Amino acid sequence: MKKLVILVLVLTVTLVFAVYGKTPKKGENNASGRTNTEDKEACEAARKENTRAAWEKYLKKFPKGQCTEEGKDVRNKFKKVGGFEWSDISDQPMLLDEAIEYDEELDNSYCHNLEEDGHKDWRLPTIDELRVLVQSHPGTAADGKCSVSEKYGTIAIYRRLEDACKGMDGNHFSKLGDIVQLLSSTIAYTFTPYDAYGRDIWLIDFKNGAIDEDDSSLVRGYVRCVRQDDSDACEAARKEETDEAWERYLFYFPNGKCAKEAKAGAKEEAVCERARKANTRAAWEKYLKKFPNGKCAKEGKAVRNKFKRIGNLEWSNVIEHVLDNNDDNDVCENLKEGGYTDWRKPNIDELRTLVQNNPGTVAGGKCMISEKDGKLINDKYWDGNCSGIGRKDGDFSKLGDNDWFWSSSHADEEDDLYWAILFDDGTLSAFRLNFFSFNMRCVRQDEPDACETAKKYNDIYYWKHYLENFPQGKCAAEAKNKIKEKEAKKVESPKWSSRSRKAMSWKQANQYCENLKEGGSSDWRLPTISELRTLVMKCESTETGGTCRVTDQCLSESQCKNKACRGCGSKIRHNKFGDRGFFWSSSISPDNKNAWYIDFTYGSIHSHSNSDKFVMCVK
Repeated sequence: MKKLVILVLVLTVTLVFAVYGKTPKKGENNASGRTNTEDKEACEAARKENTRAAWEKYLKKFPKGQCTEEGKDVRNKFKKVGGFEWSDISDQPMLLDEAIEYDEELDNSYCHNLEEDGHKDWRLPTIDELRVLVQSHPGTAADGKCSVSEKYGTIAIYRRLEDACKGMDGNHFSKLGDIVQLLSSTIAYTFTPYDAYGRDIWLIDFKNGAIDEDDSSLVRGYVRCVRQDDSDACEAARKEETDEAWERYLFYFPNGKCAKEAKAGAKEEAVCERARKANTRAAWEKYLKKFPNGKCAKEGKAVRNKFKRIGNLEWSNVIEHVLDNNDDNDVCENLKEGGYTDWRKPNIDELRTLVQNNPGTVAGGKCMISEKDGKLINDKYWDGNCSGIGRKDGDFSKLGDNDWFWSSSHADEEDDLYWAILFDDGTLSAFRLNFFSFNMRCVRQDEPDACETAKKYNDIYYWKHYLENFPQGKCAAEAKNKIKEKEAKKVESPKWSSRSRKAMSWKQANQYCENLKEGGSSDWRLPTISELRTLVMKCESTETGGTCRVTDQCLSESQCKNKACRGCGSKIRHNKFGDRGFFWSSSISPDNKNAWYIDFTYGSIHSHSNSDKFVMCVK
């Protein structure tokens, strides 16, 4: 009996060992449900690459594998990059457009709901934060040449076309070992001259290091959430020591241990040192605004005043956050600075004289936008030559400015679209009023300088500009004679009558000219459309020989009226005699018997069957 009991116990132990204590042999399954061979091979692959992404991949597949503890150690080693703590990568790519709230900001619910490593304050990274993960790419790494940046406000969609933002051959572009697309929280607004607004978001493709944008309603990408401890954020702000850095700290830690220090902003010594290093008017203006009686105030005022004049134009200090740029709220007209009260808003040509290091948008550059040349319609004259060429703070302004600055030049037939320049990279673009808050520098010019400029260029634009600003100036008589002389040369033949006192129908317009007696003549008639086009000025497309196809030889509305007939900018006199408004021609479209006319407010050409318009007769 005793032997039988012993035998049973031996068999039981053997059976238990066989079931639970057996070491898997080659090809058998381990606790993860994977074969031992697969575990070993995956572990060796992770060891060879030795990146956080590689070990995350292993741990996901083998949470209780042979190398689990080793993988956790390596993964945690790479937890912090660039002063930020990064979460594990999401299991699946996700569609962020499904999480957009009513306020048109991305609701980063995945990160907001994430609990990892005992933290609940995760958020989706901005494009700037995501760029700290980039390596081996000189364009898209943090502070690389690609200008896409939420911090600097350079997040227009067209920036993806910059060579510095494009992908390159190679591998290992992520400090965490990622080889997928990671999404950022930064919305890629289409701040283009076409004035449209999209819902694209910026992302980084770590397969090639490219920064790109895509439609948030279509693109699916992986996510790494980011967080930062109070102490790390404080240390980063202290290191940068700028007001902008402290503002970012307060945004995330309004009651943080450095909140009091952050509210005080950058220290005077640091601001002074940066102003000395930059040695630009903008840098010293920033110092003087914050420390008007500081230790470096005298030095700052001397440098600021040194840069007061650029060419023969004098510029005011920066007026920040101008939201309403229209004539009813003229911040320049009300400005009193430097003992002067004759400040005005600069037109786009004047503002371009401040641009440097961008061959497209400097004064006289390849960008065609110009009030002087009458080329202001954004979707007609804006092209790639008006774009920025990469971010390098202050290098694109002769005064050391950054950010957007308004001009007074209209960019569309609607009165609330104006041209502006981004001095972060020299970009020239158009924006609507009461929607964007940009900076402004007012401009003025002494009468002798304005006269000298008009004489130097001897152009009707400069003489008219002189008269507008100095109607009683020393050169006023000369300006009037020059304008009269140049307009007479432009309108030698045919001869034109005065403008009718009131608008009238097309039938009445023909009778008006037939019955007109003016200047000793009675042989007046209504001009053809080609004759009427000889009066168009500062609008190349509708001037004689312009790309608008409507002429005496081409009158069909369906075949001849093209996009070029839309004309140019508003609030500009496109008539050589200075008239605005609608003027009849005698020409008829064979399609619908509508008469052609010109709107000299915009320099545009249209046809209409019956409405009242002004008349200038010809002989």
